[in-house]
Amino acid sequence: MKPTWLYLLSCMLLLLACRQEGDGGTNGATTSPYTGSESLAALGYRIDQPAKTYTLPGSLRELSGMQSLGQQQLACIQDEEGIIYLFDLQKGEVVQEVPWGEPGDYEGVAGSREELWVLKSDGTLYQLRKLWTGEAPQVREFQTPLTQACDAEGLSLLPNAQALLIACKEGAAGERRIWRFSTDSLQLDPVPYLQLEHAEMEEEFIETELDRVSLSLQKFLSVRGESGVFVPSGLAIHPLTGDLFILSAASKILVVVDKTGKLSYIQELPSAIFLQPESITFLPDGTLLIGNEGGAAESTILLFTYDAH
Repeated sequence: MKPTWLYLLSCMLLLLACRQEGDGGTNGATTSPYTGSESLAALGYRIDQPAKTYTLPGSLRELSGMQSLGQQQLACIQDEEGIIYLFDLQKGEVVQEVPWGEPGDYEGVAGSREELWVLKSDGTLYQLRKLWTGEAPQVREFQTPLTQACDAEGLSLLPNAQALLIACKEGAAGERRIWRFSTDSLQLDPVPYLQLEHAEMEEEFIETELDRVSLSLQKFLSVRGESGVFVPSGLAIHPLTGDLFILSAASKILVVVDKTGKLSYIQELPSAIFLQPESITFLPDGTLLIGNEGGAAESTILLFTYDAH
């Protein structure tokens, strides 16, 4: 006779298989008030209809971060080389490469044309100045209390606050944190800027009892007992509304948090165009750009125009 736990697991696997056969996987339609094709449309974007798709060169196959520099150019990084790639949206190509540091696991870039900050996965920050002079840029390194256990993956400038936001890919079971680093004091705040709970997000994806069983199965099979619903990979603040947009590449969702820290939207990202969404930025007019790391395929940047209604 099978042990009780094995029997239950077998039943859950059978139910999950039936669910996937019936709905085509986990990126199907949903009626949750937080999710579905209409959710980001309410914020001004048709996330399944990019206005333009840019295919990136092999040097950016490992695209891991983007920062808009005005309305036409992006500063891009990849997670292996210490190089800033200047991408021109009008020309659709990299127009300048600026080496600044040693190879490393770089996972975020934020700032302005005059001063960029680059984030390493172990929490180290690099301040880059005088990037476009044709000479070696000015680089300063800052250690933060964050460690590899955080697996930092996402960096954004906090407008009008002389601060940066850093997202941790890893954290305590069932939650993820975002930290604030002051570019004035050069210190990390002692308490998190924002803490997001998996449980709140998980409820928005449960429509039937089978969904609940599938979620339980995912947690059962996870080493840490997590569903994997939210694993931050990039973040950016909307320049016109102040909303915080956070990508989760592993689960292919986009989470939106309003200025009060309240979860306002969860958008499932269609797998057909979002192969590995690792980076996000906005142009000054609200245009949204999401970058896909390539892996086996070509890396891309998807552009979504903003409709403020």
